[in-house]
Amino acid sequence: MREDVPLAVPELTAGCRPAARPAGWIVDEPRWDAYYAVVFAACLAIVEAGRLDAMGRIVATAALAAMVPWYIFFGRPLMHLDDTTGRSQAKATVFLAGLVVLFAAVQSQNPNAWFLAFGLLPMCFHVTTLRRGLVFVVIFNVIAGALVAWRDPGLPGALTALGIVIFAAAFSYVYSRWIIKVIEQSLDRATLIDQLESTRAELAAAHHEAGVLAERHRLAGEIHDTLA
Repeated sequence: MREDVPLAVPELTAGCRPAARPAGWIVDEPRWDAYYAVVFAACLAIVEAGRLDAMGRIVATAALAAMVPWYIFFGRPLMHLDDTTGRSQAKATVFLAGLVVLFAAVQSQNPNAWFLAFGLLPMCFHVTTLRRGLVFVVIFNVIAGALVAWRDPGLPGALTALGIVIFAAAFSYVYSRWIIKVIEQSLDRATLIDQLESTRAELAAAHHEAGVLAERHRLAGEIHDTLA
């Protein structure tokens, strides 16, 4: 085969590019939205069912209500960013810090608001890196544990809060590491499939070009024989 045979043609290799590698857990945002909505609704029902005075109910409800636009207009767009440095990380830090403040406001009025962590902790890994997300996971649980211990200053309350904090932080770390590993393997597999498809397109183009050259040689031979 001649050396100037192209390995691929644009028509055959178009669209065969390696898959992007996003930094966060960008898997299927609508499903995460549904999950967050369920956790938020459940926590809202738990908080509202608690024995709160008028001011406490206003504070807890207002903080919960503020979380919705805070996530929709600020947090959710961060899930689409694929860089882990610069402005995106600064925005992620501001977003998570705002969630910490709102979570502390709700938790200070009703200790059962700790269940909201089931929705907030995954956000820590959706919008930022694993290490930074784990820092906010610890912050969320330490604040919640401190407020629980403050409400029940005895040793049983402190031990209960400490146990829940340790369990929540450890579980979040192990689970997040496992999820990220699964996602990375899926992305690597998608990249490999794209590369295989690109290679197949290149081989098809090479075989096509080889067939064209063989046909040209055959016609040239027939013309030569006819003239001879």
